[in-house]
Amino acid sequence: MIVSIGKDNQIKLWNLEGKLLKSWQGHKGNNSSSVFEPIRDISFSPDSKSLVSIGEIDVKLWDLSGNVLHNWQVDNQIMTSINFSPDGKNVIAAVDKLIKIWNLDGKLLSTLSGHTENIASVSLSPDGKMIATAGNDQTVKLWDMSGKLLINIPHSNNVYSVGFSPDSQMLISASGSNINFWGLDGKLINSLQAGESSIKDVSFSPDGKMFTSVDMKKNIILWSLDIDNLQQLSCNWLHDYLANNSTLNEDERRICENMSR
Repeated sequence: MIVSIGKDNQIKLWNLEGKLLKSWQGHKGNNSSSVFEPIRDISFSPDSKSLVSIGEIDVKLWDLSGNVLHNWQVDNQIMTSINFSPDGKNVIAAVDKLIKIWNLDGKLLSTLSGHTENIASVSLSPDGKMIATAGNDQTVKLWDMSGKLLINIPHSNNVYSVGFSPDSQMLISASGSNINFWGLDGKLINSLQAGESSIKDVSFSPDGKMFTSVDMKKNIILWSLDIDNLQQLSCNWLHDYLANNSTLNEDERRICENMSR
């Protein structure tokens, strides 16, 4: 499933074919003139049975039917990103320039500091050993769970989103209209231009074969990282061309021979 949030204050669950499964009202704010969306971020639990979201003043835990399981307030601070820990026992959030970790009852467990501007995104590695943060200071930072800074990755623009690959060996970040892939040593693996609009969210699928991006124009795009699948789709599309184009030599004509339709 895919979960989405918007300025209409609705939480929506979709299947991968784009069919809306469920929709419900999210958070209530205390400032109608706030420049922030009513629901600022949302995340699935590791078992995909619950959700955690942040609003203007509070954190809420939900089941997939839209029932509130627990909630607590965080007054006079700007929350921008939240995620479950890999074991599902805690949540970690970006709060102003800080990282805060709570248990599911809302008890504050620890606070980490290091960014010079507000943090836009926070993510925990699936192996539970690292935290990645992205901020308006144009950096991605990688931390261990004790709060020690492991590496700092500069970007040319504000970084709105960061996440780990399922094997915890790679980072994905969104900066401007670029989607970047990084090794844990901070070296750039690949970068792609995702259109003209800035990307505000990116994340890997649980199997690592796809990732999603959301841009400022409200477009949600599902990208494939499955090379075999891409080759199969390409060969299916080229089938008639390869079979009927008289200008191709025999080797070119057989390039997809091992790909079943």
